[in-house]
Amino acid sequence: MATRFGEQLQAITLQPSHGGIFEIAFGERVLFRKADEQRFPVEGEIGDLVALSLG
Repeated sequence: MATRFGEQLQAITLQPSHGGIFEIAFGERVLFRKADEQRFPVEGEIGDLVALSLG
């Protein structure tokens, strides 16, 4: 992610959770939620979602 977006992103933060929760958020917007998709993201999917959010 850092090599793809360079200085467009200030930080990437991992927050531990429990109960199988896996979510990717960009600011206040949830980009990917495992519970909704019933799967983990495929390679490159999160980067594409972040790129769309950056405009």
